[in-house]
Amino acid sequence: MTDKRKRRGYEAESAIAKYLGMERIAGSGKRDVDGEWLCAEVKERQTPVQWLLGVVEQAVRLAKPGQLPVGVIHFLGMYHDDDLVVMRLKDFADWFAGEKEKA
Repeated sequence: MTDKRKRRGYEAESAIAKYLGMERIAGSGKRDVDGEWLCAEVKERQTPVQWLLGVVEQAVRLAKPGQLPVGVIHFLGMYHDDDLVVMRLKDFADWFAGEKEKA
């Protein structure tokens, strides 16, 4: 991994930790963001996965007021316990992280 990519990764982890009001503790074998009840791995990509964005955008568009919009991704042949729940960071923070600083 290049120094530039490491720096960008550090900056993304730090920004997410600040946004959620938590701590960045990343290092070899450690979680990226740590909170009292949350462990988060932060991954940065150059381009978004369009179909995944579409799933979340549809959930946001169709959610009623007061509902948490999430997308659930099921992988054929896997147990539903292993399905993924995806949502916008803003929605996650509003529902679960209390007061936060926007990065």
